[in-house]
Amino acid sequence: MDYDKKVAVLKQVNNGYALTGKEVNGIARIENENGIATLYLSVLNILAQASGEYTLFILDSNHKLFNFSLDNRPNRLVCSAGTEINISNGFAVTLTHISNNLPYHIASGKTNESTINLSNFYKLVADHCLENFKQKQKIAELETKKAEELEAKKETELITKKAEVEKAVVLEDLQHNAQVEKVLETTKDAQPTILTKVYDDEAVATENYFETDTDIQNKLKAIKEWDFENCSYEDELFASFSSQKEKEEQIGDNCIENEKDFCQSQSYSQQNPYYLSVKEELQEVFSKFPPENCLKSMFPDSQWARINYAENKYYLVGLIKELNTEKYICYGVPATFSNQPPKELDGYCTFIPLSIYDMQGEGFWMMFQDAITGKCITPTKQ
Repeated sequence: MDYDKKVAVLKQVNNGYALTGKEVNGIARIENENGIATLYLSVLNILAQASGEYTLFILDSNHKLFNFSLDNRPNRLVCSAGTEINISNGFAVTLTHISNNLPYHIASGKTNESTINLSNFYKLVADHCLENFKQKQKIAELETKKAEELEAKKETELITKKAEVEKAVVLEDLQHNAQVEKVLETTKDAQPTILTKVYDDEAVATENYFETDTDIQNKLKAIKEWDFENCSYEDELFASFSSQKEKEEQIGDNCIENEKDFCQSQSYSQQNPYYLSVKEELQEVFSKFPPENCLKSMFPDSQWARINYAENKYYLVGLIKELNTEKYICYGVPATFSNQPPKELDGYCTFIPLSIYDMQGEGFWMMFQDAITGKCITPTKQ
């Protein structure tokens, strides 16, 4: 019988996930019997989490990465690790909490004979999470495209139905007129017979099937109209999003109301993208303000302008392309990673790090606006 067993001790590497006065620790054991590996995990002093998910990452002797999903409180796990994992020269392991597609390492370790560098191990985990995030974005885009195609199909069916109803009304009118002419022809000398026709005024649909997310339009308008000279710190920038909206509602400015009516009447598409309506404004921003290249590594085909509004304070406006076509219009505010976005942008923004090798360091809270539809992309919550 071919049998091998390797054991790694997990020790806490970051705070925030342990019981008060305790440290997270545990043991990961892999037993390989006749080429089939079984994983045993035991963890102590770890807190349950209401959001995100715990994941156990293992790097085997061939430097191949494996991941195992855990529940909200991963005290114990026994599962098959398959036949591909190799533990002949040991392995490394890290217990990670993933929230908003970003990994946070809690406890890590490796077997005595393993020569794996934990820093390199963490980079592989970061690359895995980034690729997983991109895949989720592609799936979300496909689902959005599918929904748009379905909506377009419904719209076509409604237009066809409306045309059929209108055709039926015209045919009924022709038949009615023919009846009137026939009666008049046979009763030239008699008192004309008056034929009446009852119409169903609701036979032709008049519903407006196009809607615009006016709340998002207000948020974007607040970004563009905010008086940055009065801003002393970043929180005031985020607070302006809601205060600007309240101000517009109280004042009831005719120009703003007319602009809302105009937005609601627009229907953007691949042939008539939202980007064209703001193209000149964006080009003016890019020509007027200095360029910023700090996000070029994350978005190679992109253009960014840095807008300084106070001493040592700024925000970014950008344009991201895919296949040489405008994909997103972006607004970014510099920040250090946090588990919670600014409350005024919760549900509309995503944290983008400056480097995939420091996912919890410096970066930007970024809002992505679809260049085709003009709507903000809502990030997927864990």
